[in-house]
Amino acid sequence: MTNAPEPVGLLACYSQEAVDRLKEITWSDDEPWKGVIRWWTTHATQEAYEVLKYAHVPLNVVGEYSLWNLDEIPWKALVIPYVEHVHWRTRQALERYMARGGVVYLGGNSTLELAGTRKLPVSFDGRFKTWWPADHKEEWNQRRVRQYAIGTSLEKARRLTTEMTEYRSRSSLRIDDPEVVFNVRQAGAARYYFLINDHQINPVSVEMRKLRQRFNHFMLMPMEFPDAVTKVWFREVGWLYDFTRGPGNPTQVPADGLGMDVGLEGGGGHVFIILAERVEALRFEDEPVRLADGVLVKVSVLSGSGVIAAGLPMRVELAAGGVMQTVYSTTEDGVMSWRVPFLKTFPPGPITVTVTDLASGHRTETATR
Repeated sequence: MTNAPEPVGLLACYSQEAVDRLKEITWSDDEPWKGVIRWWTTHATQEAYEVLKYAHVPLNVVGEYSLWNLDEIPWKALVIPYVEHVHWRTRQALERYMARGGVVYLGGNSTLELAGTRKLPVSFDGRFKTWWPADHKEEWNQRRVRQYAIGTSLEKARRLTTEMTEYRSRSSLRIDDPEVVFNVRQAGAARYYFLINDHQINPVSVEMRKLRQRFNHFMLMPMEFPDAVTKVWFREVGWLYDFTRGPGNPTQVPADGLGMDVGLEGGGGHVFIILAERVEALRFEDEPVRLADGVLVKVSVLSGSGVIAAGLPMRVELAAGGVMQTVYSTTEDGVMSWRVPFLKTFPPGPITVTVTDLASGHRTETATR
């Protein structure tokens, strides 16, 4: 399974060559903090990822070195959160990219000098502006996370929605709630949509506040994660399987899209799968063969027109003489070919093999020869 190609690339620029060069031209014995400039770049990238996710901008994270080996950069736009210097090969790649019509955005506080870039209306520096109000010590462990980190990211995301409208409209998914974020992965012809409920609130009870004050680092503190219900629009035509709710009949996504309300538990998620063709059956390509240490199984996932070249989750059950075993695997290009290992001691003789597609619920069963 890989990340699905998206229109925006978030460029992680932190090559050691760039950092070393920056130190050479900016170093001052009176300001040793310049030696941690690489940390700043990394933190800015983390914040940019969070902000763009809240803004529902469809993106891929792009390594700086990967640009050097691409004949043509595939993204419609690249976002560079915060850098003051890039490797010379990266600079050349970006210049070629913009000459071909690509768009490069810089965070509002980036001082990188590169002709043709555009500045975003936000800076990715929230990680460095958190503070501890001396006159409200009782709130130290509450205010930092929500008000200064998450709240800041949500406000920046709101400001980016207009700037990134063109790219947001290219996404195959639209979600109304900014704090429900998503990721799109693909396995062959199957596209997986992962929705995550990222709502977080500060604890309101006295007991939770006291518990929080025992810790000094906000990442170790307990949070309250409320449930969420949001409208989700699927824009990719195909058959939609609600993987989280279990196997069942899919819903067809028409050309104008499909909207539905999705409920998510606090801190939880939801997974959907879209296929261009509906799963109609499973088929054993060969009769299962019992071996000394397992069973050789080969099964295909079929639509009305043939094998669906997708990666789909499968459940494999072995049974013989009262002994049962359940294991899981996936298809590759629509076929699961696997030597299923024995995890239990099976009696001599044939073993019944049952394979179930966990998305559609279709199953097939036969015995070993």
